[in-house]
Order: sequence, then C-alpha cells, then structure tokens
Amino acid sequence: MNPTLIKCLIPNLLLLALAGFAYFKAGQFDTGTEGGFVGPDLWPRIICVVLALTSAIGIIAALVSVEAQTSEEDEALESMLAVPETHPRLVWIAVAATGLYVAALTSIGYLCATMLYAMALLVIGGMRRWAMVPIYGAILAIVFTIIFMKIVYVALPLGEGMFKSVSLFAMQLLGIH
Repeated sequence: MNPTLIKCLIPNLLLLALAGFAYFKAGQFDTGTEGGFVGPDLWPRIICVVLALTSAIGIIAALVSVEAQTSEEDEALESMLAVPETHPRLVWIAVAATGLYVAALTSIGYLCATMLYAMALLVIGGMRRWAMVPIYGAILAIVFTIIFMKIVYVALPLGEGMFKSVSLFAMQLLGIH
C-alpha cells in the first residue's frame, strides 16, 4: 500500500472511530428529559456527526487521489509540503497564555478573561495595529459570549467581585438572562 495513502488514512480512520465512540457515549447521559425536549446529548452528538462526516470526506478524498508515485516523487512532495517551524517560541508563549486563561476563568469570569486572552493572542500573533487590539478583543469576547450563552445555553463563569458585576452588566446589555 502507498505510504502517502496510509499517512492520509490513519488520522481520518482514528477520528472516525473517535466520533463513533463519542456519539455512542453522548447517548448515555442519564437525564430526565421526556417527550421531545432537547437533552444534553444534542450538541455533543452534532459535533460527533460533523467530525464523522469530515473524516469520511478525508477518507474518500485520500482514496480518490491515490496515484502510484515513486519514492523520489514522495520525498519531493514531502519536502514541498513540510512547513518549517518559524516561530516555536511564540507557540509556547501562546500555550502559556492559554494556561493563564484557563486558570483565570473562575476568578475574573468568562467575558473578561476571553477579552484579555483574545488580546494576548492578537499581540503574540504579531498584530501591528495596537489601537485595534482592545476593540477586536472585546468583539471576540462578546461574540463568543453570545454564541455560548444565547445559542448553546452554556453557563459560563461570571467571576468574583467587581468582575462578576462587569459580567452581569454586560449580560444585561446583551440581553442574556
């Protein structure tokens, strides 16, 4: 079997198996939902179906695009597709920022933490328009708050002290109850 085909198939097959397993496990939530009500299994199952479809498309694409290639062509293709690590230090800084974000969620709340996290990632990523960083951070935090609290109905941490007051005021302005 073609090594390139194997490299394309294995991740997609693993993700397909994971999606199937997670879909099965999501159906085992012990809830008291009755008669046509949406239960807590809805969103995890939707995500599992999307993941399974994406994996299936990847498998089909890998099988369709398989051509017999010589090892020289494989090496040339791999060298062209290899992405050099240009900024590994920035990646580790972003990972550290993610850790700080997760640690700060309960104390400063989702809205404030997400705004600061988005701003940090924009700066780490090299955004040059410094005046726009707080604006984009606020927009991202508000959009994600609306998505999670008004559409998906996820209870997000409000924070403590003045951060809780800020979160409650922002939720009131956004019409989130």
